Amino acid sequence: MFDLVEKFNADDPKSNFRLRKNEIIFSSLAINFLSLALPIMVLQVYDRIVLNHAMGTLWVLAIGVSVAVFLEFILRVARSYTTDWTGVVYEYILAANAIRLYLNADQAKLESQGAGIKLQNLITFQKLRDFFSGQALVTIVDIPFSILFLFIIFYLSGSLVIVPLLVAGLFAFLSWIIGDKLKAALIEQDDADDKRYSFIIEALQGIHSIKSYGIESVFKRRYESFAEQSSLATYRASLIGIQGYNLGVFFSQVIVIMVVIFGAPMVINGDFTSGTLTAVILFSGRLMMPIQKALFLWNNYQDYEIAYEKAEKIFSMPQIQRDKSLKGLEVKGNISIKNISFQDHTKTKILSGISLDIKAPDIVSIRGEDEFIKEKLLRILIGIEAPDSGSVEVDGVNVLSLTSEELVRHIGYMSSDNIVFQGSILENLCAFDENNEARAFEMAKLFNLDKEIALLPKGYNTQINDGFSDIVAPGVKQRIAVARVLLHKPKVLLFDNADKGLDREGYNHLIRVMSMLKSKVAMILVTDDLNIKRLADREYLLTDSGLKEVKAQDSSIYDRKVLSSIYTRPV
Repeated sequence: MFDLVEKFNADDPKSNFRLRKNEIIFSSLAINFLSLALPIMVLQVYDRIVLNHAMGTLWVLAIGVSVAVFLEFILRVARSYTTDWTGVVYEYILAANAIRLYLNADQAKLESQGAGIKLQNLITFQKLRDFFSGQALVTIVDIPFSILFLFIIFYLSGSLVIVPLLVAGLFAFLSWIIGDKLKAALIEQDDADDKRYSFIIEALQGIHSIKSYGIESVFKRRYESFAEQSSLATYRASLIGIQGYNLGVFFSQVIVIMVVIFGAPMVINGDFTSGTLTAVILFSGRLMMPIQKALFLWNNYQDYEIAYEKAEKIFSMPQIQRDKSLKGLEVKGNISIKNISFQDHTKTKILSGISLDIKAPDIVSIRGEDEFIKEKLLRILIGIEAPDSGSVEVDGVNVLSLTSEELVRHIGYMSSDNIVFQGSILENLCAFDENNEARAFEMAKLFNLDKEIALLPKGYNTQINDGFSDIVAPGVKQRIAVARVLLHKPKVLLFDNADKGLDREGYNHLIRVMSMLKSKVAMILVTDDLNIKRLADREYLLTDSGLKEVKAQDSSIYDRKVLSSIYTRPV
């Protein structure tokens, strides 16, 4: 199970995660040996000190046992600190590496997963933390001491050892059965939670449509159904888990009662002393502790196993391999699309044999009836997704080989979504890099954002987020997003209806900036706006069968066909 630790250590040499095995083993051995002090003291007190009235020996023995108990306490605290800190470090590094894998993943391969499932996958690291922090190692070290305690009980009381042995065996058998039931309940709970989280995120993503159609009550009832299933699954899993815990408490009492019931007659018959019986009772209680921990670990292992399988899937995600050595490449503004094809997650071919060469200051417009296909092409061009075949090269280098830090110097992607991140306006403009602040102010001035921002109470320090109750207007957010694309002055621009959401002033500034860049950069335009289309030197029609250049006379015919299809569409 520790191969996952080795995997992310190999992927990130700076992680420096190390399970402190020696410290945990040493402290666990010392704690178990020191725990023998109290039963041995009780045995000596009852059988020797009380009978001989040896008060001096009693004080010496009491001081020695007190020191042993204090040392045991200190070691337990130190071990808890070590395992807890190890668990925190493990969870942090694993989660950080998981995010890195998600960011570098081939997004097309992840489309079949709902957003809720991805969120649940990240939560699984909390379940793995305790298991990989050293608790399992502690239990493994403690288990042999159960055998030692049984041997001591046999040495002291002879056949009475059969009683704790049978009780502990029965407890282990019942706990094993509960563990199997718990695993099935946890799988059911996990599946229900995945569905509930996916529904919440998908509903939030389409909240505008839900409200515009007035179907909030319908979605509320649907969520109540998912919530009910999740609650019932959680209840069943919790009930089985509590049963396991209560079973351990019950058998801890049973083992003491059974030892007293069978041991008392043996004391009366003179088989051994009352001090021996008391020591056997204490050792029987100690005997149950490692067994309880082992079976508690077994029950929790059912949850860990499910979480581990999810973590394995995260670390097995298809990755787009970036070459970190490709730095400081000359930015020329050339992009070459070489025979790319792509199938969606349903194995439907939506792009086939797409080829195109563009060099700055070429500007081409791409249109088509299917918005999804156009967006997919741009995502492949920017290196977010990998094509099934073919390649895209920018300035002679495959876009999939470039890191995001290097790629933004070559290609800028203007999206229709005004993507902003929680933080200040300045942080969004400079992409959260203080070294870019000077250029961020320059871009803000270029889009006349400096005047808009000056009207805000905190200026550039105004906090924004991707919400609808924000103080910053959506049109200003879109200008911020577009300005951020030009921060690194890329020589290739991909324009995906980025004028949507802009107010009149923002639209005018966008047209002005793009006109200024016309003779300096290469552009691929996907837009319905005629003013922006006029910037293009050539126009292409994109369908699932390929990319075809549209002549001027064909363009007018195509426009009439589109308008005809719109106005004759059945109601």
